[in-house]
Amino acid sequence: AGLWKKLISNDPENHLAFKANAFLENFTLEKFNQDHLPKQMSLFGISALPKVFLQVFEKVSEKIDIHLFLLAPSNQFFFDIQSEKQIGKIALQETGQDTALLHYEMTNPLLSSLGTSGKNFYSSLELFNYHEPFEDLFEDPLTTIKKKGKASSMLTCLQSDILNLVHRKKGTDNPAVNIEDCDTSISIHACHSPMREVQVLKDLLLNEFEKDPELAPHDIIVMMPDIESYAPFIESVFSLEDSLPFSISDRRKRSESEALEAFLKILELKNSRWEKSQVLDLLLSESIANTFNISFDDISKIEKMVQDAN
Repeated sequence: AGLWKKLISNDPENHLAFKANAFLENFTLEKFNQDHLPKQMSLFGISALPKVFLQVFEKVSEKIDIHLFLLAPSNQFFFDIQSEKQIGKIALQETGQDTALLHYEMTNPLLSSLGTSGKNFYSSLELFNYHEPFEDLFEDPLTTIKKKGKASSMLTCLQSDILNLVHRKKGTDNPAVNIEDCDTSISIHACHSPMREVQVLKDLLLNEFEKDPELAPHDIIVMMPDIESYAPFIESVFSLEDSLPFSISDRRKRSESEALEAFLKILELKNSRWEKSQVLDLLLSESIANTFNISFDDISKIEKMVQDAN
């Protein structure tokens, strides 16, 4: 709190918190000027929003229509589901009660253990006045597959279970399902470095393009938690040897300058342990690779030498 006060001391009214609070306190339909606003607002691709933004949108929606288009994993009320680990923690806090006495229903364990921020966001929406379409906006993957006369896969089964909050286990109405050995809809690859991960990814994509001539690069999206750490490897691996067209989204502004990015990486190494991934990432920087005539083959050889040296 002390640091924040120092930061705003020169201009205490010029920050989001003050302006938002002033707007919410002084808002009236008569005073609200919508001359420079559109007739309606539509927001897409939002995984979470701070509560203060929702409060502002609620006030503005009294004058103009605001549409939030959200991706929800389930058509059930999933906001307060708990994982088995979370239920255990709650039981300890409740003076050692038996988890069975807490009356928490174990639903889909994957959804209950992941996406905490998303669950909190959807839960906070229930505090606001909004209109939700009454028609069913969800499509069960298993139902769709059956209508097409195709066999279900591990992925479609998992998607359906999340949608319907199904927890599959023995002795219940939802037992485990048998998956064909040839089912690769979900696969796990253990790789020794980020660069190797990208190389495996490229091999898999080339294989898919070979199997399906109608499949195109723009039909594929690859997602990862930290795009910045993988971006240099993607640019290097996908640009050389059977190159594939690609684009990288959601990068930080500083990434627009490759030379600046390389310089900042050098500074970050100063107080680091010079980990293998950091050094290889640096060598993949175009400005550094060009300066020292380091080719992609050289990077592969260096990576193998480091791997062999453990």
